[in-house]
Amino acid sequence: MIVARRKGCAVYAIELYPIHGLVRYSQPWSFYDDSVIAWGGVLAQAAIAIRLIVLDSIFEPTFTVVKVVVGVLGYFSILVAVMNLLPIRPLDGAKAWYVFSRAGRPAERWRAQR
Repeated sequence: MIVARRKGCAVYAIELYPIHGLVRYSQPWSFYDDSVIAWGGVLAQAAIAIRLIVLDSIFEPTFTVVKVVVGVLGYFSILVAVMNLLPIRPLDGAKAWYVFSRAGRPAERWRAQR
């Protein structure tokens, strides 16, 4: 949501599901902006995963159930972030890798192709 707003898109909704989240936003100005927004989603998922894994390492053994739940969710979040990078629609990877496929081309030409 933060990246979409910074790229000038109107955010319509944030949907949270048990294993992922979805932000509904207006069409970005360029393919590059769309790719940057997709990377924002993947990095947000990774940030959650890293925090859960760190939290898992801090808990004492007396909180065994909490430690297991937090640890499983942390590693599962990493898996979801990696799976989300697959270049398959509707996953973020379908858009995210565009920024690397056009790395040598000027931004003006990206916009013109749109």
